[in-house]
Amino acid sequence: MDAQHHFGDVLQQLGRNDEAQTAFREMLGIGYRLNLKGKGGAAHNRIGRLYRDNGFLDQAARHLATGLTLFEACGDERGIASSLDDIGKLHWLRGDYRARSSRCAARLRCAGGLAIAGRSRCRSTTWDWCCRTRASSSRRSRPSTRR
Repeated sequence: MDAQHHFGDVLQQLGRNDEAQTAFREMLGIGYRLNLKGKGGAAHNRIGRLYRDNGFLDQAARHLATGLTLFEACGDERGIASSLDDIGKLHWLRGDYRARSSRCAARLRCAGGLAIAGRSRCRSTTWDWCCRTRASSSRRSRPSTRR
């Protein structure tokens, strides 16, 4: 299963998206047969990213939502945070900035819990954007100490 995962990643990097999708679907099938919800969530997220990156946003939304559901079912916090990030990017592509902002806040809460547990590997453009947005809004809301 890990071989399919890595193989799909390599194919995607090479721009061979149809073959990458086939590898991720094989990974999904194996995860389903072995009842590995986390692996199924990872496969759905990879397929969703492929669809998103190629402009098929409705199909991407369906796979990313399924991935999130599977990660939630097995308590995979890193998977949940990654899913929220991917869904936030999808909202951003659609121009739904309010929905993206709420997903971003949820991801910050999730990633904050991961950092406390010492397992945070969450870094992405969305994460950086959330941190900058959060920092700038907290600076604006703080009373000035300058005279």
